[in-house]
Amino acid sequence: MAFKKQYTEQDVKTLVRMWHDGYTASEIGNTISKSIASVRQFAHRNRKKLNLEIREGGKPISKTTFDKEWLGSVPFGHWTITKPWSKKP
Repeated sequence: MAFKKQYTEQDVKTLVRMWHDGYTASEIGNTISKSIASVRQFAHRNRKKLNLEIREGGKPISKTTFDKEWLGSVPFGHWTITKPWSKKP
């Protein structure tokens, strides 16, 4: 039987403060005695509520203009656009 370790108010405050200060999930986990996976999962599930920015490799991701404008799925036949065409002899 698995027991869920809940986050206390102090744990949440510490996590949010350290997240905004740029600490890694490992460092946050060591501080509040939680696993790295638990910290990442908690941050992911509560990102909007706690106003946590998305990070990749511990650093915030800055979106380019293309990323901000590109919404939707990849168009059908996209491989024809990206395929390197070679000249036939």
